[in-house]
Amino acid sequence: MFNPLIVYWGAKHWGRAFLLPLALWALLSGCANVQLVSAYDAQIDTGVSRYAQDLETYIAKMAGLFGQPEGAYAHNRDFYAEQAGRLGALILRAEATDPGKGCVLSDKAAELLGDRLPAELKSVAKDVSGNGDGCTVRMLKNLKIQLGQLAELQKTMQGLNSAAAVSVLNISSQAIRAVLAVEALKKKGIEG
Repeated sequence: MFNPLIVYWGAKHWGRAFLLPLALWALLSGCANVQLVSAYDAQIDTGVSRYAQDLETYIAKMAGLFGQPEGAYAHNRDFYAEQAGRLGALILRAEATDPGKGCVLSDKAAELLGDRLPAELKSVAKDVSGNGDGCTVRMLKNLKIQLGQLAELQKTMQGLNSAAAVSVLNISSQAIRAVLAVEALKKKGIEG
């Protein structure tokens, strides 16, 4: 028997009956791809590599100019402004793609990084409850802090002598290698 009330109820509620499972499926499938780390970014990789090259060239140049007016901080402010700007842009780029889950590295990534993993990341590599910055963001911010410390050192010493230059370069190179290593892991899909 044809019952118009059943047809009306079915027509009115069929959308809910169809759309509810569809919405649930979409929600659950979205959860399956929770991203704990940002994706590989070639511009971060290239930018950090260029920063490393510029920093090494600058430090070698300053060690050769130690004791001369050209080796003093006042004559080299532009270098610091340019590099701070470059690192600031890389930080913004990393923050834009950071999933906001903190610095989460898998055991495999931490194992592959080994000694290249900065001390500040070793203690937080599995901690998602603290600072929301991802590993790349934290490491880039660390590079910017180190650049500021280099500027202060150059101001204080009226330049950079060879011993200070080697020490600064070793510390900065370790931090740069860590960023590049994390980006390489991301590129290979091993990061998280």
